[in-house]
Amino acid sequence: IKWALAQSNQELLRLNDKLNNINNQLNDTNNQLYEISNVKEHYIAEFFDVCFSYISKMEKYQNVLYKYAINKYYDELIKKLKSSALIDEELTALYARFDKVFLGLYPTFVADFNALLKDGEQIVLKPDALLNRELRIYALLRLGITDSGKIANFLRCSTSTVYNYRTRMRNKAAVDRDEFENEIMKINSTQEK
Repeated sequence: IKWALAQSNQELLRLNDKLNNINNQLNDTNNQLYEISNVKEHYIAEFFDVCFSYISKMEKYQNVLYKYAINKYYDELIKKLKSSALIDEELTALYARFDKVFLGLYPTFVADFNALLKDGEQIVLKPDALLNRELRIYALLRLGITDSGKIANFLRCSTSTVYNYRTRMRNKAAVDRDEFENEIMKINSTQEK
């Protein structure tokens, strides 16, 4: 009986350890899910902020154009309509925000990207830049946007430009050129570490 009791106690201890390990794993998973949920909420709020800001700017712009039209300031109206300044401003702001948000998700992206390139082929950014066009192409790829046409629309360039950048980067890869974009997809976000 003592031997059977000792065996049962040993089995209970083993099962208790196993249960503790499972509980620890479950807690880790719950913490990760909580963190992911917070990140999603943050970026959804960021998205709505961008949308509302853009709508507000468009309303102001529409009001300016309306005033020019009703006051018959046709030369000023035509000048405003021909100008690309507003669009250029908005694109610059959009890219800056995209860069900030993306690097918030993938803070080591630039270093990890450069680690996949041959020595001397790494991308060196301007001091005030977070990403450049080449890195944005791969940032979009990392986010799952693989269609070169969609990438070209976002970056306001031709599909052939996107294709050329992608080809050029694959040729600079330290890894197998055919695996380069698969390696980009393995770059971890803050939640995946």
